[in-house]
Amino acid sequence: MIVLGEDKLDAVSHLYTQIVGLIGGDEAVEVAEALIQLKKATEEQISTKTGLRVGDVRKILFKLYEKALIAYEEIKKEEGDKMKSIFLWLPLIDQVEGIAANYRRIILQKLRSKLEFVEKNELYYCGKEGHRTLVFDEAVENLFKCPVCGEPLQRMDKENYIRKLNTLIKTIEDEEKE
Repeated sequence: MIVLGEDKLDAVSHLYTQIVGLIGGDEAVEVAEALIQLKKATEEQISTKTGLRVGDVRKILFKLYEKALIAYEEIKKEEGDKMKSIFLWLPLIDQVEGIAANYRRIILQKLRSKLEFVEKNELYYCGKEGHRTLVFDEAVENLFKCPVCGEPLQRMDKENYIRKLNTLIKTIEDEEKE
């Protein structure tokens, strides 16, 4: 296991909880923070620490397990003539930098695809937030009216949008180099 200095551990723990929050929301952050403090814990211990129901904790744990953000150890315990399994959950904080790098690559790929799409297409929109931007063929099919509100579509000035996408891509590429 990797031993990190206190400041590095705090920064990594913070990054870890941010990633957990993106995947599972605020309750998942509570679960992750409890796991960080407890090091290893049962669902019941996490429930007690967070105040969340055991069933909710279990759902969050499985979601985080699927994303390789936590692991578990199974301990077999004899109870009378039966064997009982106890699961101890633990955070995989030391893998968070690799997980973050993977998400950066995914985001970078999506941004590059979006940039290519914007550069290759003539785009139209009504100007209202949340309404779709249409490519030329879709705008023609809708008679240059927004399919949501019916307002006339305007041709999008893509230069500012392209500039923003390029800035985001450069920022993420620079982070990858660090």
